[in-house]
Amino acid sequence: MNTLSTIQEKKPRIYRKIGREEQTKIVQAVKCGNSQRSVAEQYGISKNTLQHWVARKNDLEGRSDPNVVNFFESPSGLAWLHQMSTATILCFHQVGQCGIPLISKYFTMVGINLFIGSSIPALQRVANQMDEELINFGNEEKAQLGPNMPLKDITIATDENFHTDQMTLISMDPASGMILSEQLEEKRDTLTWERVVNEGIKGLNIRIIQVTGDAAGY
Repeated sequence: MNTLSTIQEKKPRIYRKIGREEQTKIVQAVKCGNSQRSVAEQYGISKNTLQHWVARKNDLEGRSDPNVVNFFESPSGLAWLHQMSTATILCFHQVGQCGIPLISKYFTMVGINLFIGSSIPALQRVANQMDEELINFGNEEKAQLGPNMPLKDITIATDENFHTDQMTLISMDPASGMILSEQLEEKRDTLTWERVVNEGIKGLNIRIIQVTGDAAGY
């Protein structure tokens, strides 16, 4: 039998996403001597949430130099961590082909794993998002600069890569290092290559004067 307490409509719980910088300021208010109850009421958070943040700060100070903790938990320190981790993934993973597991190990060895998500799945999510942003940026720049570029004669280098179970057809301008196309395909015959290359130079004022490859055996 339903009672009033079981059928009474519950009010939806309202969640508010609070960034790390604001969390740092809230915890610092407690560290400065304000009561947890008053701080929780001031910032509109639960006392349990605040207690968790304070416990996390105390745990960090027990595992690392308190001065280091204070810096990395400050707005300036968090901004530096974000800049450093982004630059590391861009330079060593996206450009240098360093694997995510090694970057995860590096973050652990230098000790910043205490302050940022440095597990392999977490870093893979960041790398995937960076992939999408780089592709979007390239498309935007191509659409903006392509129509106004002077005619350029280029030689393109082509190759098939097999980094996964699928074949990737890649063409690039070796003089500039610009990758024109990078496309997953099932075939590598002349018609497929012609389509992939034409799609890669679409929108660019480019004239291909010759095509070269490594002529490797299979």
